[in-house]
Amino acid sequence: TLAVGVVGTAYSQTISSTGGTGPYNYTRISGTLPAGLALDAGGVLSGTPTTANGAGVNVTVRATDANGCAKDQIFSLKVCPIMSLGAISTTITVGASYSQTVGVTGGVAPYEFAITSGSLPTGLTLNTSTGAISGTPTSAVSRTFTLRATDANGCTGTRTYTLTPQCLAISVSSGTPAMGIVGSAYSQTFISAGGTSPYSYAITGGTLPAGLS
Repeated sequence: TLAVGVVGTAYSQTISSTGGTGPYNYTRISGTLPAGLALDAGGVLSGTPTTANGAGVNVTVRATDANGCAKDQIFSLKVCPIMSLGAISTTITVGASYSQTVGVTGGVAPYEFAITSGSLPTGLTLNTSTGAISGTPTSAVSRTFTLRATDANGCTGTRTYTLTPQCLAISVSSGTPAMGIVGSAYSQTFISAGGTSPYSYAITGGTLPAGLS
């Protein structure tokens, strides 16, 4: 099986033989090699492909041994285009709806998308058919993930993204706190705005008067 080539990327694959008597001489007897590639007599197929060839081409290679005995073998050789995944907005807020679709240049539609490493922020999901990342993040934890797009010919492209959901600003107010009197019941309610309810309250500095909580 010959490795898949990529346009503009150096390629080298060695074809080897068993049986017969070495050394072997290799020649292409049918099929056309992708532009930029050549097969030498030692069985090394190399070069830098310049054009993608879709689903691939079949090439027949003949190995001839030192005694003139020969064997033909058909190989499938595919050269993929350079596939690039587009940028997405990194403006993302906890509790707010988020939706971005990853675009792809190069390759042949339709594309299939998959996360190959890392994970999306909690609350987001990937549509594997459209490349849409959407949902409502529920945590401010930053996530880094690698997204892969596979085209109709099995060619792929990847890109790594980082999304860091930001919290909405939260304000806490009570008006002017009521004055307390020793020995008298006291109650004061703090009101919050922004963020996403329900809220949890905690004292982060100072100390309440004895008897209050």
